[in-house]
Amino acid sequence: MSRFCMAVCYILIRTQPGMETKVFQGLKKIQGIDEAHILFGDYDIISKLELPDFDEIADNIIDRIRKIDGVLDTRSFPCTQF
Repeated sequence: MSRFCMAVCYILIRTQPGMETKVFQGLKKIQGIDEAHILFGDYDIISKLELPDFDEIADNIIDRIRKIDGVLDTRSFPCTQF
């Protein structure tokens, strides 16, 4: 029996004040982001990034998410989904 595993990463995002909505809209354009929620607290947004492997996840975080105008900081929690 074969199982397909996906690499999953939950990402906490801190934004510049007042940029939460703009960053949220930017996240919706990234392939693999299947959830994003605005938070109240130390971080402003949590998103779920799901891709075939962790290399793609790392590339997306570095090359796309962190480059969205208004993103100050990210904290990533990689895991595997079966």
